[in-house]
Amino acid sequence: VSLMDIYPTLAELAGLTRPAHVEGRSLMPLLRNPATPWDHPTLSTSGRGNNAVVSDRYKYIRYSDGSEELYDRRQDPNEWTNLAGQPGREDVKRELARHLPPQEAQDLNRRAPGARGAAGGPGAAGSAPAAAE
Repeated sequence: VSLMDIYPTLAELAGLTRPAHVEGRSLMPLLRNPATPWDHPTLSTSGRGNNAVVSDRYKYIRYSDGSEELYDRRQDPNEWTNLAGQPGREDVKRELARHLPPQEAQDLNRRAPGARGAAGGPGAAGSAPAAAE
């Protein structure tokens, strides 16, 4: 869940209608039953075009320059191995990219992003994210 989910949750608890422009999902299904399946990844943004989508298993980061990072959080909880450039990961990246802001998800199909985090390359563990354009 994310902080964006708090307002919709409080609005539902108070019996208020949520304005259309408010993003996020009500957490009421989880409050009613914590075992409820929750297949809604979170989105974080740092500057224009720099986004991270986190699901229960993966973390996908897309930078404004089109470069990417992908981590399997179960196999690599410290996020040391960037899987974005590995063959066979396109479906995972495409699925997570569906949760990017709409114009950026479309850009994924138009650009050929470079892989970040290759050994010693940009985005390697400990390096700063790309600057926003």
